[in-house]
Amino acid sequence: MVINKEKIFITIIITTIISLSCGESVITERTTGEWLVNRDDLYMRGVGKGATFSLDTPHHIDAARQTHVADTDRLIATFVDGEYIAYPYTRLRWYEVVNDNFDDFYYSVIYCPFTALGAIWRQGAVGDSTKFGTTDLVYNSSHIVFDKTTDSYWLPIKNQSIYGLLIGQPPIRLRSIETVWETWVEMYPESMVIYDRSGYYFEYTDDPYPQYNTDNDLYYFPVSHIDSRLNSKEIVHALIESEFARAYRIESMPDTMAVFNDMFIGQPIVVAGARSKSLIVSYSRQTADDSTLTFVPVQNSLPVIMTDNEGNSWDVFGKAVDGARAGEYLEMIISFNCYWFAISATYQDVELIEF
Repeated sequence: MVINKEKIFITIIITTIISLSCGESVITERTTGEWLVNRDDLYMRGVGKGATFSLDTPHHIDAARQTHVADTDRLIATFVDGEYIAYPYTRLRWYEVVNDNFDDFYYSVIYCPFTALGAIWRQGAVGDSTKFGTTDLVYNSSHIVFDKTTDSYWLPIKNQSIYGLLIGQPPIRLRSIETVWETWVEMYPESMVIYDRSGYYFEYTDDPYPQYNTDNDLYYFPVSHIDSRLNSKEIVHALIESEFARAYRIESMPDTMAVFNDMFIGQPIVVAGARSKSLIVSYSRQTADDSTLTFVPVQNSLPVIMTDNEGNSWDVFGKAVDGARAGEYLEMIISFNCYWFAISATYQDVELIEF
């Protein structure tokens, strides 16, 4: 399928003009039924439900063979049945949803270009290999996706369905990390990466929202609350639990690998990363046998990033790679990277942590 690029840009421009010219006076779609967010904060994108084409037949290529991803390109990555797969945001910003599978394991990679938030969900969240797509609605500039089986609406920044048959349910999250291509191939040189030969035609080097990511005062859609503690478009590492949120300022991280043994909502957690590697991850420190681990950083050994008080070494995906706990995984917590304005508008009492 060939997509007319000029028409895409016209649609984006028209949507942007409408949003900017109307500002707070934009009238929301008065959708009926119960919502878990304030309906007055829902706004139309103006492109039509499903008009942003999800990529349902992705192709992949060996990392060593690729020529289309730059060292500094941001990405989200996961692993399935021993295969490591990277999804650069330069591709995802065009589709917003990639429905993928390996060996009959179905999952969806979701990216919101307006909030810089990425997530990977198992499609079995609704009982089968349900695909996801984009709706025509945003909430505090966060895009809303829908599953194609029940037509329930899901808000990634809230990590739950906010409307429809599955309202209140969380998605089934896969382990994932966010970093840049240079760091990713340093850790997993034999991985796979999504490939340009997708069936659509896009100039991936072009940004469909060229000014948006660099202008801190530019919003395409109304935002209910602006928190001036950071620049709006600064990317932070966010943790959420129910109505509580915390944001770790990535820009304040040391360049070398650092570990922060912390507590969040009464749960012992660890946050680890290095600014020079554009890498930050977080996990529970509580193990399945109710031990609470304490971590210290490991330098220059990626993908290993830390060791614990028992002598085990752990990688970026939270897996013990040696020691008595080899093969165990740290429990995931709900975390992701996103623009500061997105997390602070949705969770107005968000706690901001500097390293």
